[in-house]
Amino acid sequence: MVGSVKLRSARRLAVAAPLIATQLAGCTTWKTQTVQAPAPTHVRLVMVEGSMVHLYQARVVADSMVGFSNFNGTIRKTVPLARVKDVQTQDFLAWRSAFLVVGGTVGLLLTFYFFHGSAD
Repeated sequence: MVGSVKLRSARRLAVAAPLIATQLAGCTTWKTQTVQAPAPTHVRLVMVEGSMVHLYQARVVADSMVGFSNFNGTIRKTVPLARVKDVQTQDFLAWRSAFLVVGGTVGLLLTFYFFHGSAD
C-alpha cells in the first residue's frame, strides 16, 4: 500500500515537472530595440554573422556595447557596434501569461485525473 502511494506520487511528479518546466518561458519574448534606447538589465545582441551574445548591465560606450556576459557581473565583455545587427530586450506578454495559467491548470487537472483514476 505505502509503496503504491509512493509510486503514484513519483509518477505524478514525473509528468507534472516537465509540463511545468516547458511553460516557464511562455510569459516573455524578445523584441528588437535601437542601440540608443535606454539600456535594460539584460539584452541579447544578434550579431551580423548570425550568432547571439547576451549582455547584462549593457551600455553604449563610444563605438561598442559594453556589459557583463554573466548575471553576477564578473565577466566583462565589449562588442563593437559594427558587428551588431540587432539589440533585443525581453518583453512581457500578458496573453502568453494567461495562456500559461490556463494551459498549466488544465494540464495539472488532466494529470491528476488520469493518475488518480488509474489508481482505482
